Amino acid sequence: MLATAGSDKNLECMKALLKAGADFKAKDTYQNSLLHIAALNKNNKILNYIVKNMKLDIFERNSLGETALNICA
Repeated sequence: MLATAGSDKNLECMKALLKAGADFKAKDTYQNSLLHIAALNKNNKILNYIVKNMKLDIFERNSLGETALNICA
């Protein structure tokens, strides 16, 4: 999650962590997924990678009822 929050410069780091078996379905205390965290930090390259390469629900809501798309808007 920290690699996702950092910046788009962390894309390769995030890919390495995922390849090593990091849990991409993990959520924070506000039920934010990797998609939410990438959207919150405006990390568009990471967001694009997650959407295209991971099986995450793009319509999933966090504890505030927001989807990643709501956050981007």
